Amino acid sequence: MGIYLGLIVYLLFLPLVVRRVEQRKEKQEKTILFWGVAAIFLLLALKRNTVGIDIAGYEAWYVDSKFRAWSDLNYIYFENGYILWMKLFSKLGASFQLFMAVNYAIFCGALYAFIRKYSKDATMSLLIFVCYQFFVFVISGVRQMIAMAFCLIAYMIFDRRKKLSTVWAIAIVLLAIQIHQSAVIFFLVLALARLRGKKILLPVYIAAILMSTEVRPMVWNFVDRYVRKIDAYESISLGGNFIFLIGIALFMAFTVWQSNISKTGTAEGQAVIFDIFSTRLIWAVLGLQIIFSGHSMLRATSYLSMFLIPALPNMLQRYDRKSRGMLKMALGCFLIWLFVTDTLIPNQLQLCPYQFFWN
Repeated sequence: MGIYLGLIVYLLFLPLVVRRVEQRKEKQEKTILFWGVAAIFLLLALKRNTVGIDIAGYEAWYVDSKFRAWSDLNYIYFENGYILWMKLFSKLGASFQLFMAVNYAIFCGALYAFIRKYSKDATMSLLIFVCYQFFVFVISGVRQMIAMAFCLIAYMIFDRRKKLSTVWAIAIVLLAIQIHQSAVIFFLVLALARLRGKKILLPVYIAAILMSTEVRPMVWNFVDRYVRKIDAYESISLGGNFIFLIGIALFMAFTVWQSNISKTGTAEGQAVIFDIFSTRLIWAVLGLQIIFSGHSMLRATSYLSMFLIPALPNMLQRYDRKSRGMLKMALGCFLIWLFVTDTLIPNQLQLCPYQFFWN
C-alpha cells in the first residue's frame, strides 16, 4: 500500500519542484505531466504478476500462446486481435514482463498525449486518473487497457477535423474492438463529438436517463443474442459512484452554463466545445450505468468516463482564483480519501501487496 501512497505524495509535490526550476506555465505543465506519467509507467511496468487479479492468468495464456499455431484463434475466449498480439511477442521469445511493459508504454503514451492536448491542469488530471478507478483497473484489465489506449488515439485523430480523420478514427476503433469487444461503445463517443451545439439541455438528458430503465432490457437482449451469452438478468444496483457522477454531471453542466462563452472560432472557443462535449459524455455515462448495472458490461462506461481526466480540471479553471483553489482542495482531498477507502483498503483487484518483478 505504501508505494501507492508514495505515488500520490510524488504527484502532489512534483509541481512544487518543477515550478522552482521552470517559470513558463506551459513548460511547467508539460514537465509535470511527463514525470508524472513516467512514474505511473514505472510502477506498472515493474510490478510482479501477482499484482492485479487477472495478471497471472494473462501470463499463463501468454506462455501457452507460444506453442499455438498462428491460425489457432479459438482455444480461448480472448479476441482474435489480442491473441495475435500475444503470439507476436511470445513467438519472438519475449518475456511476459517485456510484453506487459510494451502494453503499459502504449497506454501511458496515449494517456500523456491525451492529457497534454486537452487538460489545463496536469496535476489534477493525474490525480483523477490514479484515484478514481482508472489506475486500479489498468493494473489488472490488460485487454481493455490496450483498447482504451487505441480509442484515445482515435479520438485525438478524429478531433483534427481533417478529410481522413474520421476514416482513420473509425479504423482505429475497429482495431480496438479486435483487442476488446467493449470498445464498440466508443462509436457513441465519436457520434456525440459530432454534435456542435453549445447548449446543455438538462431536461433532455434527465429524460434520457429515466428512459434508460426501459431501454435496458432491449440492450441486454441484443447483447445476449448477437454479442455474448448473458447467463442471468440482474436487477439494477446503483451505489455511491453513481451518486458521485450525478454530482459531477450537475457541476459540469452548471459550470458550462455560467461560463456563458459563445465564441467557438478561437482556441478558447474550442476549449469550450470540448467542455460541452465532455459534459454530454458524463450524462451519457449515467444512463449507461443504469443500462449495464449488474453485469461486467458496466466496465465499458470507462471509455466515456475517462474524459473526466482532462474535463474536470478544465471546469475548475473557469472559476476565479480563490474559488478554484477551494474547489481543487476539496476535490483533491475527496479523491485521495476515495482511493484509500474504496481501492487500497478493500484491496480492489488485488493491487496489494505491491512487489517488483525481480522479488
